[in-house]
Amino acid sequence: MGMESFFIIILPDGISHKKENDINIYEGNSNLTLDIFKHMLSDIPYKFHINNENEINIDNKYLIKLEVENNKIKTIEIESCLYYLMNDDDILKGLLLHINKLCLKLFHPSIGYFENVIDYLSNLKIYYKTKYDNFLYKYEYLFKNKNILPGNNFYKYIK
Repeated sequence: MGMESFFIIILPDGISHKKENDINIYEGNSNLTLDIFKHMLSDIPYKFHINNENEINIDNKYLIKLEVENNKIKTIEIESCLYYLMNDDDILKGLLLHINKLCLKLFHPSIGYFENVIDYLSNLKIYYKTKYDNFLYKYEYLFKNKNILPGNNFYKYIK
């Protein structure tokens, strides 16, 4: 994850977080299968593309990355450019509300667990505000005309 991006972790029931030596560890047994998650995605009102079995592109703005063990989802990570969190979070809010119907836990290692999507997003914005103010505001013009995914997709536009 680069300076342009943020992430969200969603944990299925049965999965917990702990930190050891500054490393985030997710452990436990999940009942959420890959098939159930993909079926849930078929109901979202956004364009999506399955890049591979463990990565899904939502509206060319958000990447969903799945950590899967034995066809059971251990973690769901959503990554995107900070611009969308700070200025255009309607898709993210809708996506989280939709995913949250599966009774999953919204989590971020720096702000903890949340049950309420609105409270979670508010706290996430506060947490990432300094990062946004120090870096990404300079590149807002890029997002006015196109949707940009984080990582290499972002950096190819600022070279």
